[in-house]
Amino acid sequence: MNQAAVEGRLRICPEACLLYRVIAREESAGSGWLLNAVPVPDLAVLAPLIDRCWQPMRYHVLQLESLGLRVAEEAAGEHAWVGVLPMKSKRATLGMLARAWSCLARGGRLWLAAANRHGARSWQSFLEQLGEVRVMSKNKCRLFCVVKRLPRQELLSSWQKRAAPVYLEESGLWSKPGLFSWDRIDTGTRLLLEHVPDTPVEFCMDLCCGYGALAVGMLDRGMSIAHLALVDADIRALRLAERNLRRFDVPCRAYWLDAAREDLPGSMDLIVCNPPFHEDQHRDSGLGRAVLSRACASLRIGGQLWAVANRQLPYERTLYEAAGEVHVVAQEKGFKVLMARKGG
Repeated sequence: MNQAAVEGRLRICPEACLLYRVIAREESAGSGWLLNAVPVPDLAVLAPLIDRCWQPMRYHVLQLESLGLRVAEEAAGEHAWVGVLPMKSKRATLGMLARAWSCLARGGRLWLAAANRHGARSWQSFLEQLGEVRVMSKNKCRLFCVVKRLPRQELLSSWQKRAAPVYLEESGLWSKPGLFSWDRIDTGTRLLLEHVPDTPVEFCMDLCCGYGALAVGMLDRGMSIAHLALVDADIRALRLAERNLRRFDVPCRAYWLDAAREDLPGSMDLIVCNPPFHEDQHRDSGLGRAVLSRACASLRIGGQLWAVANRQLPYERTLYEAAGEVHVVAQEKGFKVLMARKGG
């Protein structure tokens, strides 16, 4: 792992550092799971005790695996302890807590750490429904610990239900809490769909696809796509995108990739993209520029990239340097639609 990247994680995730240090000190006798694990230097002290990690975001997974940690798509088994870092979505975090409790052996300990500025205090009332809560405060964070005495199946079921996939009647898509614009198709995606041409294409990529709204929208209106690639950094979104595309008779392949740092499928005729400019809860406009630059590298000569972005984000220069031709096709409702064509 790049040391500068590690130090950057340390500055922005003090709750992870607190969680890892305390578990390493108090759980030396047994192995456990980390849910929503993020890589910071303090993880090294805990690594020998970690059986596996769960983390849906590809950019964290790459760093965790570089430390020699095993990352699984789902938490399972019975363990002496489980450590949890909350997600931005409370509903998604409740589902994660239900999985964590189910993975604990009787007498095992559930640990959760959160930054005060991200609502740490609010988690105490939820954890008190599981049992007596031990609380520690440090570095503007709170750390909670609950010992498993009872299974609490009814409570866990209610939390899992709040985090479960839902069918969105308006769009006909499956989604779930914790994903970008999970309960509605966002304004930027709608605007992009209005402007992407219906020209038949051989190879198309829905980049940063989320739960597949762009690809489904194009196919719903009858666009001919011979081969479709779905790419996203969030494995939860990618699985739902696959589910949402099953009703179409189009060969489709999903790629769990960090589009800002990993190579993308190549020789694309068309790429559509609503690029992210947040990583976890932190804004980073450089993220979108990196994604769009790699997207242009995946186009064949003459291929087109259609993207939507907040109007103030400076993507035009990046697209011009990477593709050779860029146009602002539309500007509405605080967004802009950009089209880049790759030259020879």
